[in-house]
Amino acid sequence: MEAPADSLVLRLSPALVKDTAQALRLKPARVKIAPALRVRDPHLEYIGWRLRTESAAGYPYGRVFLDSLAAAIAGRLLQRSGQHPTGAPDVSRRQLPKWRLRVVCDYIRANLDRDLSLEELANIAGFSVSHFKPLFRHAVGLPVHRYVVECRVERARQLLLRGDLSMSDIAMESGFCHQTHMARCLRRVLGISSADVAGLGRYSA
Repeated sequence: MEAPADSLVLRLSPALVKDTAQALRLKPARVKIAPALRVRDPHLEYIGWRLRTESAAGYPYGRVFLDSLAAAIAGRLLQRSGQHPTGAPDVSRRQLPKWRLRVVCDYIRANLDRDLSLEELANIAGFSVSHFKPLFRHAVGLPVHRYVVECRVERARQLLLRGDLSMSDIAMESGFCHQTHMARCLRRVLGISSADVAGLGRYSA
């Protein structure tokens, strides 16, 4: 107990825990996270350090990514507390209607320069956050935050090919917090750097 140690303090809102519990079909009376001391959980540690890394980098992936991590933490804590889903699944919410998916995707593409939140997108779709996340992933094949990043990469690619804006302006209009983050995402998604994309634009012109 006297040896040096690193601590990471995470706080969840009761509303988030309640929303996650509802998605897991838990009875309201059972929604309780049991206190624990010195319990190691690799899953929680991984999510927690992802949050710390995101914080240290200035939150480049934005609120939608933070919201996704927070919901994952709430679900894990409820699971660790021995609370398991009860009752039959809500069959009516197993798929995201195509028209609702289209509205959400159009909204994301029209607001890439804003710091979108998971709650905001879920409200547009007409679902709670915890229901919206798996429905969107099932419909699109990507988590919400990954889809947002790929839309931003595509916007940046188009602006780079135009060749009439600076890198910093392109990053801002595409919703990236800075051009370094934009370059990192371009390389991750497209496999090439922003300079390479800009070069292709000059060549095609």
